[in-house]
Amino acid sequence: MLQVAKSGSINKIVVYWGNIETSVKLKVGATVSWIPVVGWFVPDSEQVMRISLTALISDVDNESWDILVIKSNETKATTSTFTRSGIDDEQVAKLKEDVYGKLIDRITSETLANQSVNSSP
Repeated sequence: MLQVAKSGSINKIVVYWGNIETSVKLKVGATVSWIPVVGWFVPDSEQVMRISLTALISDVDNESWDILVIKSNETKATTSTFTRSGIDDEQVAKLKEDVYGKLIDRITSETLANQSVNSSP
């Protein structure tokens, strides 16, 4: 990959991966959530989620690399059996937007800081 990047005049390679961390707490509604139909609409759990993103940034020219660890803000949602999957999807979408935005900001600010250090007399 490094040789291909050098031949294509690419300066940096970014590889990232993440983990979704979830905590679920049962609420008072959990005692009746097992009842058919009624349980579909009674909020029975509170879910807290966050994403931890790790990025490896490789500088192609001098073959050095840095690792960044970015954490999203936590989101909380109260769900019922009926609403759970839709709310899960919304939570994950918001978290991705948050953590990817933070990653881009961090890469951009570090790149600009390195450029100003390298260009100073």
